[in-house]
Amino acid sequence: MTRSGHKSFAIEGRIDGRKVKHSFGRASVMAVEHARKRARSLLLGLLEGRDPTREAAASREAWTLQELADAYSESHLPKLRPASQAQYTSYLDRFILPELGRYRVRDVQTADVLRLFRLTETTSIASNRAGARRTTANRVLATLSSMFHEACLLGLRIDNPCRGVRRNPEVRRERYLSEAETARLLAACDASRHASVANLIRLLVFTGARRGETLSATWGEFDLQAGTWTKPSHHTKQNRIHSTPISPAAVALLRDMKGQAGAIGENDWLFPGRVPGERLASPKRAVSSIFRSANLSDDVTLHTLRHSFAARVVSAGHGLHAAGKLMGHTQAATTHRYAHLEHDAQRRALSDVDSAITKARSRLVPSSV
Repeated sequence: MTRSGHKSFAIEGRIDGRKVKHSFGRASVMAVEHARKRARSLLLGLLEGRDPTREAAASREAWTLQELADAYSESHLPKLRPASQAQYTSYLDRFILPELGRYRVRDVQTADVLRLFRLTETTSIASNRAGARRTTANRVLATLSSMFHEACLLGLRIDNPCRGVRRNPEVRRERYLSEAETARLLAACDASRHASVANLIRLLVFTGARRGETLSATWGEFDLQAGTWTKPSHHTKQNRIHSTPISPAAVALLRDMKGQAGAIGENDWLFPGRVPGERLASPKRAVSSIFRSANLSDDVTLHTLRHSFAARVVSAGHGLHAAGKLMGHTQAATTHRYAHLEHDAQRRALSDVDSAITKARSRLVPSSV
């Protein structure tokens, strides 16, 4: 077993009295019969004086970026959340490998990385919005940098050519739905023919949950009697179990969904897809249709509903700590982006203080002279 916890096939032998141990394949990927054939070939090589570990290292020195990406996808990506794996794979397939895949790992220069970076931030295939293209360029650069970090660990390079490229500044979206916009959105959900997606939007409005953890939710995560949602670690961004109370509106929605779904098990998806046994995957068209019906601007996304939920909690005077707990934030700095919204609650508090003083003064009876 490797230090990362993965089980691998390996051989042991001696060359000129020196003990040699060589791992050559993960047990989760390589079939046992293939592993046995490979082991026999490697053991024959040992008898002929060939060190498989040194031969593998020499072979890696000639790797192209495509070969590094294959190894990276096998060793590093499985450690990430499914959504992150999909993003990294997309950046590799759409941007990195078409431009740099045939380059030898040792030959890639900072100038090559900069060319890829600029191409990504100017191409129209990333997005129609310039801000989104610049953000995509940053993510592509981060993916490539992570790959070259892996190359350094493998001894293929002594430097990371991505470090000389400055990333684009990113401005976080401060878009929140107003009460009127939220009312229009819920009305559009009521009128939509996309019942499942309408329920998804409603649940995001009522809980502030992330899109991915909501689409991946199963009925067993909910205790409707207690009004709680326990999200498993493999569904959350922080890879931790997150148990949170949910609002009466969310409980009522879930009870209604459960009643319409009929007989369901704990492991059944909250939002099943068209293919039996699979969940709803990417409801972009239905979401866009409902957003248009609600007359929402183009900058509104499903993630805007999460920001809006947090904004309502903070503006109502419940504080950043309560918002962070409900949102599942592990770092206070993450919730601090909503700190300015506490001003609304503070102004209401000041108004209440003023009113109390004014009332107290009005009750005073002028003393006679």
